[in-house]
Amino acid sequence: MAKTKRYTISDGKLVLTLKVADEGGYIVTSPLYPDVLTQAETIEEAFENARDVIALFKADRANTKKTRTSPVSKARDHALPLKGAKPRAKLAALKPVQKKRPVTQQVSPV
Repeated sequence: MAKTKRYTISDGKLVLTLKVADEGGYIVTSPLYPDVLTQAETIEEAFENARDVIALFKADRANTKKTRTSPVSKARDHALPLKGAKPRAKLAALKPVQKKRPVTQQVSPV
């Protein structure tokens, strides 16, 4: 069984791992972007395809951040008040407790 050839290449901005495909061309992955998986016939095409995949992932993540709300904020909006709990307005008015610093004594030389 022949060992598959792998090459790690970079254009100074992007690092790719190329694995020679049995049917010709390359299977392209990136150690810096684990989600990248594409195919290419040439090295130039490998970089172009990888950049396209990365751009698609970034656009998808940006859209997901805009539409997704935090589970914590959802829980906070639907939470029932605890018995004896102070309303938020009163909590905001409370001042934080300041820690007292230990008193150090100065020793003068004799």
